[in-house]
Parts: sequence; C-alpha cells; structure tokens
Amino acid sequence: AMVRLQIGPPGDVAIMDLVGGPVTSVDSRNTKRDGKALLKPVQTVINGVPFGRPYQAPFAVR
Repeated sequence: AMVRLQIGPPGDVAIMDLVGGPVTSVDSRNTKRDGKALLKPVQTVINGVPFGRPYQAPFAVR
C-alpha cells in the first residue's frame, strides 16, 4: 500500500547537521576512509514525538 504525505498526521523525521572538516571513518573490517564532512545526528522524531535525550542513555521512552 502506498503511503501519502498529508497535513495533520504525526510523522517521523531524522534531523542532521552537515559538519565540514576532515574526518576518518572505520568500518567493521577496520577499513579506513578519509572524508571532508560528516552527518551529525541532532534529533529524531517518532510519530510526532521527540525521541531520545534528555532521557538517560541508553534508555529512552516512546
């Protein structure tokens, strides 16, 4: 079933900040990659409700 965006119903969103500058990423095989920027997670909203901190990590309330 196709879901359509509408005005009114609650939604989910991930808000990120694009941070420029040198960064090195490492994957599960310990392969390193150099980059020029990273996406820093700022806030998550699930079903219209902010999720995550200020709740004590690693616990959160939905």
